[in-house]
Amino acid sequence: MAKANREPEVEIVVHALRNGLASCRFTTLPNSKWPAGHRWVFAQQKDFVTCAECRAVHGWRLPELGEAEVAKLVEPEPKPKEPFDVRSE
Repeated sequence: MAKANREPEVEIVVHALRNGLASCRFTTLPNSKWPAGHRWVFAQQKDFVTCAECRAVHGWRLPELGEAEVAKLVEPEPKPKEPFDVRSE
């Protein structure tokens, strides 16, 4: 039996955004250029922040997440785009 083609899963990390950057400063790129799996919320939405470094910067404890909550934080990695061939047949 053939295995189903499953894309690798990417853990979602939610950062606190402050002054246009992640509080943990994992990158200096704008949030529109962040790598797959990285999301952001405003610092006032601290209950949604899952990045331990961002939470530490603000002095927030990381909440204990159950298995169901952790499963919601995982999404498949996006497929790479096919290169565009400009040659005609």
